[in-house]
Amino acid sequence: MPVPSFTPAQVADALERCFDLTPDKAMALTVASAGDIRSPWSIPGMAPLVERLSLALQRREPLVLFSDFDADGVTGCAVLHRTLAA
Repeated sequence: MPVPSFTPAQVADALERCFDLTPDKAMALTVASAGDIRSPWSIPGMAPLVERLSLALQRREPLVLFSDFDADGVTGCAVLHRTLAA
């Protein structure tokens, strides 16, 4: 059975309806490239977070991880857990 093919406009239309996005934002997501990805260090508060997490790991303090209960949330949480436990 062939895999269906969707145009960027069709994907943008679905994003608009499902996530209440503006047409421009939805279309921007359909044509995004690797160059559009920002550094995680640009997120406000990232440096203090990394410092505190590093200190907690050095002190072997218990951590609580939270994630969305969907495929990428659970998978991301599992990867983070394994990484921090290593």
